[in-house]
Amino acid sequence: MNEILLYGIIGDRADNLDALTVCSAIRSMQGDIAVRINSPGGSVFEGLPIYEALAAYGGGKVMVYIDGLAASMASVIAMAGDDIIMAESALMMMHKPWDASIGNADELRQDAARLDTIERQLVGIYAKRSGLSPARIRAMLAAETWFDAEQAQSAGFATSSAPALKLAAMADLSPYGFRHLPDQLKGHDMPTPSLTNKPTPASIADIRDVVAKAHLPEVFALDLAEQNLPIDKVREAVIDRLATENEATMPRNQWDEGGRTFDNPSFQANAIEDALYCRISGKQPEGAARELISLSMVDMAREMLGRAGVRNARRMKPVDALSAAAWNSARDRGSFLRAPRGDLGGLHTTSDFPELLLGAGQRYLLDMFEAAGSAIKVVARERAANDFRAMSVLQLSGAGTLDELNEAGEIKRGTFNEAKESYSVKTWAKIFGISRNALINDDMGAFSDPLRAMARGAAETEASQLAALIAENGPTLDDGKALFHLDHKNKATTAAAISVATLSDGRRALREQKDRDGVTPLSAAAKYLLVGTAKETEAELFTSTIQPNQTADINPFAGKMTPLVDPRIAGNAWMLFADPALMPVIEYAYLNAARGPQTEIKDGWDVLGTEFRVVLDFGCGVVDYRGAYLNAGA
Repeated sequence: MNEILLYGIIGDRADNLDALTVCSAIRSMQGDIAVRINSPGGSVFEGLPIYEALAAYGGGKVMVYIDGLAASMASVIAMAGDDIIMAESALMMMHKPWDASIGNADELRQDAARLDTIERQLVGIYAKRSGLSPARIRAMLAAETWFDAEQAQSAGFATSSAPALKLAAMADLSPYGFRHLPDQLKGHDMPTPSLTNKPTPASIADIRDVVAKAHLPEVFALDLAEQNLPIDKVREAVIDRLATENEATMPRNQWDEGGRTFDNPSFQANAIEDALYCRISGKQPEGAARELISLSMVDMAREMLGRAGVRNARRMKPVDALSAAAWNSARDRGSFLRAPRGDLGGLHTTSDFPELLLGAGQRYLLDMFEAAGSAIKVVARERAANDFRAMSVLQLSGAGTLDELNEAGEIKRGTFNEAKESYSVKTWAKIFGISRNALINDDMGAFSDPLRAMARGAAETEASQLAALIAENGPTLDDGKALFHLDHKNKATTAAAISVATLSDGRRALREQKDRDGVTPLSAAAKYLLVGTAKETEAELFTSTIQPNQTADINPFAGKMTPLVDPRIAGNAWMLFADPALMPVIEYAYLNAARGPQTEIKDGWDVLGTEFRVVLDFGCGVVDYRGAYLNAGA
């Protein structure tokens, strides 16, 4: 039988008790494992991955032997055993997680919230193992509860006991700050606890100390003192009182009806998706995802199956685990399933593993897509399309100014006309697959690399469509003239480099544009200076703020325009654009507000694996000429 010895502080690298070392050893094993524990606890974030690796182990049975002490985080790890055997002389302890913090009030509140989150996870682990209510577990943690072998079995934290082992003395535990350290653990020796001595009633001082630390009223301490209870019975009474108060004040559905524990399928699914996303993107995990980040894709599949009540999930072969976690029997295996839009966590009703991989992939796809986006989108206005039909802009004919009412109060009607400029959404797509071997081998590159390429491809598709709208004076509009035309008064008569004088001419041209009535000035302000790579330095020079030595060196455009660069703009041309929210020149749209490329998934049929399809429903077009200005440059 394989053996793992957890003798020492959890997370101590010098003793090889860190998560990386222990989890790697677990994953390399086949057959039953004997985990022997004699530990005062240690780091939560080192211990939780060890617990998860043991709980997800599929190579055989996990037998946990508590040889001496399983305190704090070590007791959590013990809960992963199929069987938990305590030596007759052994002790187990559980308490609330704690940490040392420093910082301002906001930082300390964040640390406190993080401890609350950790406590919820620990409560879920203890409650799942013992069958006790979360409220009672929380009370046990608050009271720092110690168990001998008999008490641990009675509470459901151990399955059986065994004769005591001859162990080396445990190191002094007093420095760990345990509040209710049993007498036999004070100092360096750990003798067998006596279970036959007649209990001695606790002193009033000890009772008051226990009651005060649990933040219970003084009158409760006096009631306990009158009963002549030993100290362990006093602690049990305190735990019962805390459990009763917790059950009365705990919001419904926080624990017993789901809540933020891994027993809640939705919470577990979101945590797995977050962990997958962090592994794909290389970002640091937060919250519950930190506890799952070290699990492989196969381990995650086994974890989902185990939490769903599938028998022997931890012992399943990788192929069987992925297959069992892959598809809900009610789903049509021949159709693609699209990733959810908006709230990516809202899909987890069945918690199928491919859906979680899909959600994580969609988030990474959009990250890469946004990073590769074209600057031309900044000067364009976004719309939503409900279908693939042509879209145009409604414009108020002869808007001008409002009319003064006559004595009769008659109001003249304004009419909206549909502009002839229009565009429609089109569809672009590609398919890539992940083999079953890549999933079993936990090859995240087989997933992230195609997604990165697809994201850049989608961004380039959009950019090329947008760039075509402003290339070579732009498309012909409904008046028979190009977008940039001298008759539109939005094109420089002489090509020139960027300078104070030429920028001034462009800004003036935008300011003097007239409404459709040909009379009312629009007074559009130049907000963006769009150039190609040949003019990038010039654009930055004439829009940056500098400290001039004399009045003649003042840059009047400093801080008033934002330079934008797109390599698809050829030669020396440069353009000015007004705010697209006020004076749109270019519009683009996505189908049904699905911004950017969307991933869809299907179980592989022609090949063993999973197929992913990336679909982009996108369209763009020119809707007006009044908010832009072109200079061919020099």
